[in-house]
Amino acid sequence: MSVKDEITKYAHDTFTSTWTTTDGRKVPTPESNIGLGNVATKINATILYADLSDSTGLVKSHEKAFAAEVYKTYVYSAAKLIRSAGGSVTAYDGDRVMGVFMGDHNWSVATRVALKIEGTVEDILRPEMKQGWPNKSFTIKQKCGIAYSEVWVANTGIRGNNDYVWVGNAANYAAKMAALKKSYSTYITGAIYDVLDDGLKTTGTGSRVWTDLGSADLGFRIWGANAHISL
Repeated sequence: MSVKDEITKYAHDTFTSTWTTTDGRKVPTPESNIGLGNVATKINATILYADLSDSTGLVKSHEKAFAAEVYKTYVYSAAKLIRSAGGSVTAYDGDRVMGVFMGDHNWSVATRVALKIEGTVEDILRPEMKQGWPNKSFTIKQKCGIAYSEVWVANTGIRGNNDYVWVGNAANYAAKMAALKKSYSTYITGAIYDVLDDGLKTTGTGSRVWTDLGSADLGFRIWGANAHISL
């Protein structure tokens, strides 16, 4: 069978086959063995996207060794914090990390992780970078987007070289918020803000943490914050 015939058959089978879905109680892993056909696991989860800001400018204007070290320390830190809070790291995309959270108050757990990622950048990565590269004027900055919804997890790719795709508003919204060209480091949807733990809405002195940014940018209500939690 030619490559054209294989692609045609795959497209025909995919677009004409009925989906089989099962309810998931935990985040799917490679060991979950979701089939390559129209099969999906449904989960209700919060998705966090952590994204290093201005990575294009970083690579364009600085040595490869320096850019790689910024990438490595940011991705390592974000992944460690996601895992340490009980989340699952489900994807790496260059300078971006995707974390999935399930369980009680998972939206608040994910939000606390995002604020810790910002705290880690401020308290650890920037000082360590300055110590290792004292002549650099570059400032490490990042953004996190967080959203909650039902998500379908399906297997995509070719046998032997495949990965999961996460289909649902949470994945889409979180990625879009992390890419916003605004001056906040953490973004959450209005739906998450409404149920967020009270301790994450105000500082210890009672000041508001979040700013209502409305729905004009993305078509759904978002809140932004520049707060951080130190480790």
